[in-house]
Amino acid sequence: MMKVLWALGISVVLALPFVGTDAYVLAQQENAASEPEVQWLWGEVVSVDNLKNELKVKYLDYETDTEKEILMSINEKTTFENAKSLSDIKPQDTVSIDYEVNSEGKNIVKNISVEKPEMTESSPEAVLPEENENFTNENLNKE
Repeated sequence: MMKVLWALGISVVLALPFVGTDAYVLAQQENAASEPEVQWLWGEVVSVDNLKNELKVKYLDYETDTEKEILMSINEKTTFENAKSLSDIKPQDTVSIDYEVNSEGKNIVKNISVEKPEMTESSPEAVLPEENENFTNENLNKE
C-alpha cells in the first residue's frame, strides 16, 4: 500500500509542470487572435480625402497579378515618413504602408512612408557647376 501511495505522489509531482502549460498556450493563442495582423502595401496614391482622413492607393495584387485599389484610413496613431501629415501626400505619390484590418473591416494605417524620387542626370542638381566654377550657360552645356 505504501508503494502505491508513493508512486501516486511521484506521478502527481512529475505532472505538475504540465498542468499550466495548456492554459498558457491557449492564452497566447487568444491574444494572437485578438490582435490584428500587420500587413504591408506598396503602391501609388490615387486620391486623398483630408476631411475623412482617408486615401485611396492603387497597388499590384501579387496573388492575382492584377492592379487593385484600396481605401486606407489614417488615425491619430499613424506615423509618417517623408511627410508631416496626410495633407503632404498627393495623388501620384508612391507610398509604402503598414496597416491593420480592424474588426469592422477598415484598413487602419500604422505607418506610411512617402518615397522620394531618385535623382537622375536630367535633374537640376546634376547640372550644377563644380564648387569653384561660375554658373553659366557654358557650364550647362558641358558633358
